[in-house]
Amino acid sequence: WRNHKGMTLLDHFAGLAMQGIMGNSEYADSFQPSQSMAHEGIASHAYKLAAAMIAERIRIMNEKP
Repeated sequence: WRNHKGMTLLDHFAGLAMQGIMGNSEYADSFQPSQSMAHEGIASHAYKLAAAMIAERIRIMNEKP
């Protein structure tokens, strides 16, 4: 990641996913018990969601009409 200049599509999707997670207080609160673990859990989950979005995007783009 250090050699990349700018934001990747994965980063963009993860940021959008994180906004959604943080916008839903019940969902964000489920990443407890500690604050640091919650932050790591939310970031990790956001990137997992982003990776799933990219995988689905590739699958759809490769479908034949």
